[in-house]
Amino acid sequence: GFLSRWINQNKNSLLIALKSEIFKGFEARVAGNQPNKKNERLAADSDFYKWIEGASYIFARDHDKDIKNALDHAASLITSCQETDGYINTQVPPRKRFDTEINHDLYLAGHFFEAAVAHHQATGDDQLLSAACKWADYLFKTYKDGHSYFETVGTKEHPVYELGLLRLYRATRN
Repeated sequence: GFLSRWINQNKNSLLIALKSEIFKGFEARVAGNQPNKKNERLAADSDFYKWIEGASYIFARDHDKDIKNALDHAASLITSCQETDGYINTQVPPRKRFDTEINHDLYLAGHFFEAAVAHHQATGDDQLLSAACKWADYLFKTYKDGHSYFETVGTKEHPVYELGLLRLYRATRN
């Protein structure tokens, strides 16, 4: 139909992105290294999560083996980078968690939650969904503990985390 051309173009773009810097920040962290300058962009992690979300939607339609392999690789990178408390951010350090100069932690989490749900729905794999739940639990605990970051985050950070939490709840009922 009408949208098929655009969907096919998305698939081509996703495959081209595999040759880009999109995975490099996570690959560097897994290797125990600091990501390079190209991956120090504030939105580098969220771009990676949006790639996973888009790739998951394309995989659900086409069941493309190359995209599935890339999704599996992406999932293993992310879970390898997840801190024991649930937090994920390849830019910490050198940046710090809940930096009020940046106000980006919930933005990243929200995009990851959406990617994890899309990945789970497309593949049936719960690896990223479990990681998303662990990160959400960490955020809720930090909020309940009264961390000062949450006093102003509602007015200074992108609102994507609310949608991510809603989608996560709908997928898990938790």
